[in-house]
Amino acid sequence: MLLTGGAPTRSASLVGPLADQTIRSLRVDLLIMGAHGVSERAGLTSPNLAEAQTNRTLIESATRLAVVADHTKWGVVGLSRFAGLDEIDHFVSDDSLGEDARSVLTREVGRLVPSGPAGT
Repeated sequence: MLLTGGAPTRSASLVGPLADQTIRSLRVDLLIMGAHGVSERAGLTSPNLAEAQTNRTLIESATRLAVVADHTKWGVVGLSRFAGLDEIDHFVSDDSLGEDARSVLTREVGRLVPSGPAGT
């Protein structure tokens, strides 16, 4: 199903008011999403305001949230925050994630799930 609702973003996301309205009518057991940036202070962020709003709407419709982001996303902060680390049930990242990031995520998210080495 494609939910269009505005102009396409650089990341080819389908976002906007129509998409948000449709998403609000859905119930999702497990939402798996990525993020432009992840940081201790800002949480999950996007450089696009409309994309961040649609991400918030998706999270509100979900029972559980899993985030998949490699080590290069840690410390990146986009313009708009769409979730705090404490809202994440599972965070999946590669083995190149730094020790400081691992410490923060272990403390803040429900479960940190390491994947294989970066690039595999």
